[in-house]
Amino acid sequence: MLESTKDEQIVRRTIEEDLLLRGKKKLQHVNSFKYLKTTLTENGDSSKDIKIRTAKTLKVTSELDNIWKKKNVKRETKMRLFRSFIAPIALYRCEAWTLRNVDKKKLLVF
Repeated sequence: MLESTKDEQIVRRTIEEDLLLRGKKKLQHVNSFKYLKTTLTENGDSSKDIKIRTAKTLKVTSELDNIWKKKNVKRETKMRLFRSFIAPIALYRCEAWTLRNVDKKKLLVF
């Protein structure tokens, strides 16, 4: 995020308030909100979404446990299942995430 001076912030806030008043809409300032099933926060923290994705991924992985343990299923087939089912669940909407080092380590499990 680009840093701006206090004067720029005041001008921007004044313009936004003026536009809102003309449109007769009053917006409430919030710290976070859901948009397209992604939680957007004021500071760009994505850890909540990453936790949700990780939990869902682990649930599906455990539900397929009987397949992972089978000796007669080829490793190639297991990898295809992983790429088809597990990876998309883990990485859904990841393009909107702001990753910290802690979050990267959590995702490297998959």
